[in-house]
Amino acid sequence: MYTSTNQQKGRNMRAIYVRRRIMVAIAPFLIVGALVAVAKFVSQPTFTCTAAEITLVKGDKIWSIADRFCEGNITDAAGKIMDDNGIEGKDLDSLRPGTIIIIKEGN
Repeated sequence: MYTSTNQQKGRNMRAIYVRRRIMVAIAPFLIVGALVAVAKFVSQPTFTCTAAEITLVKGDKIWSIADRFCEGNITDAAGKIMDDNGIEGKDLDSLRPGTIIIIKEGN
């Protein structure tokens, strides 16, 4: 009885060792695959815009302009429009009718 219990423990230990070795062999491929997928996702454009020069009228907001002239991720498009025109978040309230906003084509 003592020998069979030790033999069973030995088999279990070998099985655990084999599973660990398999995981160690597979892990780098999983990590590289995940990194490649993330790199592809990050490098893809999330929006495209049509070039335009807009004079703001009452009620215009950066978000509505981005929605009108851009397709895709409107949040990213609005951020790009703000960057291109030197507008910071704190400046959004100071946008008045007559302000000229330039939208560059592409993303």
